[in-house]
Amino acid sequence: MSDLLPSELAPRSLLDRIDLARLRSHAHGLPGTWATAVACLIDGGALTRDADDPAWADRDRLIVGTQRALPAVRAAFDPVLPPSFQAEPPAAALGVAVEQARMSAAAGEAYRVLCLLDAESGGQGPVWEAALAAGRARLSALVLLVMSAPVLDAEAMLLAAGWSTLRARHDDPVAVLGALDRAFGQAGVPHAVLLRA
Repeated sequence: MSDLLPSELAPRSLLDRIDLARLRSHAHGLPGTWATAVACLIDGGALTRDADDPAWADRDRLIVGTQRALPAVRAAFDPVLPPSFQAEPPAAALGVAVEQARMSAAAGEAYRVLCLLDAESGGQGPVWEAALAAGRARLSALVLLVMSAPVLDAEAMLLAAGWSTLRARHDDPVAVLGALDRAFGQAGVPHAVLLRA
């Protein structure tokens, strides 16, 4: 587990590639508490994609298992959602993400799989089973972003399942990008970024 990443200590590789003022402006234009995280994925370069070739085989996958994030995701990709996007019920989203990450591992980790969930989904049996499966398979291409008020509940579950966990404030793009940078740079385990209010 890593502590909350203060803005001034965040790793710089994703931050060096973005216009932070533009990202913050875009985040302010998106609806809901997921706005900053979604802007970091789309504008911050954390979600690898090709606007000219949306069906590119090595594009990162985005699995959304929370109704709260859907408005921000739809607004960020306006007018057309890319083929890399999937909306799934909360109980099924992590399982779908695990299967996508297994396919990525079979392809030599050609792409990452990012999954968005709310913390209250974590108590559901299928979510716990998927978290255990990802930990056992050491799916380092899998990054879960959890919007979490009670961070410790989700964190304890994920650590017990063999995940790496990082924390960031949900409204601080530098902290979110820093946590994603650290997750992307660490191999051998699935990663969870716990977003707190």
